[in-house]
Formats: sequence, C-alpha cells, structure tokens
Amino acid sequence: MLPIDAAARELEISVPTLKRWRRLGCPCVPGRRGRGHAALYDVAAIRAWRAAHGREALALELGTVLPGVLADAVFDAWRELEGPTKREKAGPMALALYACATAALDHLRAENASVPQFRAPFPEHFEYLRKIAAG
Repeated sequence: MLPIDAAARELEISVPTLKRWRRLGCPCVPGRRGRGHAALYDVAAIRAWRAAHGREALALELGTVLPGVLADAVFDAWRELEGPTKREKAGPMALALYACATAALDHLRAENASVPQFRAPFPEHFEYLRKIAAG
C-alpha cells in the first residue's frame, strides 16, 4: 500500500490522473482526516482494475461499431454477386448479418452489460438488404 504520490510514480502516471481514476472507481483504502492519514493505493489492484476497465471500454466500443462494419462487409459481398438470383440472395444475407451481429454483441455483452443490442435503428446497408429482399 502506497500513498498517492508513490503509487502514481510506480504506475508511471501523474497524481491528477490517479485522482481521476479514484473518482472512476479505482481501488484504494480511503484515508482519514489529518496529516499522515491519506488514502493508500495498492498498485497491483490498480493495474488489475485498469485491465478490467480497459476490456469493458473496448467491449463497448466494439459493440457500438461492429454492426455497421458487418453490415458494410455483407453489403459489399452482396454487391459483388452477379446473376438473376442476386435479389433473392439479399434476404439470406441480411439474415446472416443479423445472426452474426446478434451473436457478436451477445458475446461482448458478457464483458460489459452496457453493450447495445442489435435493434433499430439498424445500419443503413442492413435496411437496404431487407428492403431488396421484401421486394
């Protein structure tokens, strides 16, 4: 357990950064009022907290952009198709996109409950494929 200045040095961050992390939930042992009773920080626990916090943030970011990225990729694949059955293939491709996006988001939600579900408003290319399939 280290005081804030020593913990910040050990973590190679500034004291204001460590104070901000504390407001965000960084583990520490709160101090009492008065000289010599400052909060103490466990550097190993802080590193573990940061690793977990980083995974949650990454899961949320992926959950936000992944449906659009998948929709763009599936749409590009559909656009490359040729032949008289191209229109008929839009529906199965939209369904495959829906299944993949839902499965990926469900997996990410296990890491971070705030990852959104795959629902309206859907990505533009997903809606386009659905409209083509509907005729």
